[in-house]
Amino acid sequence: MPDEGETAENRHINNLDWIGFRTKYFLASIQSPDGVAPVDGWVSGTQERVRFGVKTRRFVVEPNATHSASFQVYLGPMHLEDLEDANPTLLKALTFFDYPNFLDSFSKLLLRNMKWWYSFCGNYGVSIILLTVLVRLLMFPLTFKSMKSMKAMQTVQPEIAALKEKHGDDQQAFAKAQMDLFRERGVNPLGGCLPMFLQMPIFISLYRMIMYAFEIRGAKFLWIEDLSLPDHFFHMPFMSAVPILGKYLEYLNILPLLMVVAMVFSMKLTSSSASQTPQQQIMMRIMPVFFGVISYSFSAGLNLYVLTSTILGIVQQQVINRIKTSEAAPKKKSKS
Repeated sequence: MPDEGETAENRHINNLDWIGFRTKYFLASIQSPDGVAPVDGWVSGTQERVRFGVKTRRFVVEPNATHSASFQVYLGPMHLEDLEDANPTLLKALTFFDYPNFLDSFSKLLLRNMKWWYSFCGNYGVSIILLTVLVRLLMFPLTFKSMKSMKAMQTVQPEIAALKEKHGDDQQAFAKAQMDLFRERGVNPLGGCLPMFLQMPIFISLYRMIMYAFEIRGAKFLWIEDLSLPDHFFHMPFMSAVPILGKYLEYLNILPLLMVVAMVFSMKLTSSSASQTPQQQIMMRIMPVFFGVISYSFSAGLNLYVLTSTILGIVQQQVINRIKTSEAAPKKKSKS
């Protein structure tokens, strides 16, 4: 829909199952009874003021006769069971991704799994934790391969530094020597990136689902009154006087702070300061704080997911650190 002040939308659409308008958590729609016949619809207005409806079929009323046309209206939450009960095609209104379709389908699969966990534990906070554990377990083979490759790269960092010092500004000779080193030690420089890249669609789908799932709205967990809002552990009204940031700092949110601590600890496990440049070390210090700032106003459900995932990542890293095969192959002895 156009913004306020722009030319208002005025459009007619033929042969619809239904027409509706949705917000983050709710849907208003209208259709013919039981979807027996398609209807023609119209929509007009702007983003600030929207009107929509359906047309009745053309008819003739004889003298002293009556004519009626029936329509079904849905005014309710974007809730899987409610939408399915009203009309299975209304599930099309529940979209976590407009494109690509497989991410939307996968997000709905994760939502159904979260609801399945809820049927056992009766709490959506616990359900988010259990769902995150399940996803982490399913992705462990890729995570293991990624972390193993990163650990192998750390093992050869001193030798790479020695090669860089040996060849100086001769980038071509350094690149060739570095590739020979990788080949000799069985290290794949892209081995840590590809598995992480393959995991991204799964974590993005989970992230998006938790952000928009109606089930999270109003759900309580520990001190959290509503998982769809920041966790608001403690109210600090005096902070509202702080310019610009006052409205964000009026409540003390614990989950983002715990996330920063967990991320700092995780980065210390997965990186070697000895092999990092000063710029990389600065970035490693800044990133957790930066993420904590941008996530401070995120919903508690989202932050609970990220915190749980980060802690599980630390556990996985500890396991991998104790597996000797995660090291690079030993350096071959030169023949005398």
